[in-house]
Amino acid sequence: MMEASYILVRLLQEYDDIQPRDVRPWQEHLGLILSNLHGTIVGLIKKTWECSGGSLK
Repeated sequence: MMEASYILVRLLQEYDDIQPRDVRPWQEHLGLILSNLHGTIVGLIKKTWECSGGSLK
């Protein structure tokens, strides 16, 4: 669980937006854990860095 939390935080730091790309509604797949039957289909929007006076914004 700790590793998954770390990866999620790093993704949120690296990308401006995480957008859903699956138009189907959520459908459960019940097993040992609860997950989406269709998997996770997302688009990652990369951050744009601006350089001003030698520092990154």
